[in-house]
Formats: sequence, C-alpha cells, structure tokens
Amino acid sequence: MLNFLREHQHFKDFISVVWATCITETIIYPITTARIRMQMRRVSNQANSLTAGKTMRKIAKNEGFKNLFSGLLVNYLRQVVFHSFQISMETPINMRLDGEEYSIYRSAARVAVGLVGLVLIQPFVVVKVRYQAGIYPRKLSMITLFRTIYEKEGPRGLYRGLTLNGFRSAIAFTSDKFSRDPLDEFIKDRKTGEREKYIVITGATS
Repeated sequence: MLNFLREHQHFKDFISVVWATCITETIIYPITTARIRMQMRRVSNQANSLTAGKTMRKIAKNEGFKNLFSGLLVNYLRQVVFHSFQISMETPINMRLDGEEYSIYRSAARVAVGLVGLVLIQPFVVVKVRYQAGIYPRKLSMITLFRTIYEKEGPRGLYRGLTLNGFRSAIAFTSDKFSRDPLDEFIKDRKTGEREKYIVITGATS
C-alpha cells in the first residue's frame, strides 16, 4: 500500500487532503450546526438571545447529542466528491502548465475547476444544511432526503445558493492568491538574502 502511494502522488494527495478535511469538519461540525440554527432564528424573526454555546447545549438536550452531527455523512461525501474531482483535474493541468510563465493560466484553471466542483457538490451542501437546520429528522436517510427535495422543489431545489457559493469561493480564492503570493515572495527573498549573507560571512558554499 505504501509503495502504491509513493508511486501515485495524486492518490496520496487525495487521501491526505480528504483525511485532514474530514477530521477538521468533524471537530467544527457542532459549531457549524449551531451557527445555522442561529441564522435560521434571525430569518424567522425569532428571539435570538442564545449564544453559540447555549444553542449547542439546547440542541443536545432537546434533540440529542447526535443531532449536533446531523448530516455529517453527507458532508464527508461532499469532501470526497470535490477533492477527487479537483485533484484529478488539477494534476494533469499542473503537469502540462509547469513553469513560472504559466502561473496565470494555472490560477485560471484552478478557478474553473473549483467552480465546476462547486456545481457537483451543491446538492450535498443543500442536503447537509437541511439536516443541520433541523428541517428534516436525522433518521431520514440521505437518499430519501435527496429524493424528497427533488420531488417537492424540483432540480433547482438541490442547487439553491449555488450563485452565492460561487461568488464566495471566487472572492476567497482571489483574496488568498493576492495575499499569499506577495508573502511567499517576501519570505523567499528574505531567506535568499540571509543565505547570501551567511555565505559572505562564513565562506560556505554548500
């Protein structure tokens, strides 16, 4: 198995990313559930004096502790679908567009891949949020919930919020790109300068 992962870097990347993401999502999932419930109360003009901690305790007390993790399996599937698509598409793109002169094309390709990935996972996002909001009981199976939303609201029901998710992801990627690259260059130049200074002082060349 280890030899297979060494020989197939893209598969190793997929396992690492999905594993790390699922652990993180599991840890923060109760917080996300509480946030959605608090947002739902504001939308419905209900009193919202409960803090996030009190909201989580209320859910655990009235609905059971497991309801804080309602929809977690759907969230895992969302991560698997998105990252498998992302890595399978970006790996050949990065290999073909290797080199500093192609950086802008790689960035554009990443945005395009990310947006297509969002379209693929949006039904999972909708189902996850319906679970977390308490609109449907946790005991209702994922397949049944997919079918229920499709029958009641049509295909568009499974893609509610897609436009906002697209804008959010595009803004997040752009912000990350234009804030991270200058920082990486600054750190790289600083390390290069320190290395050159060390060589001048010590006479070391290796």
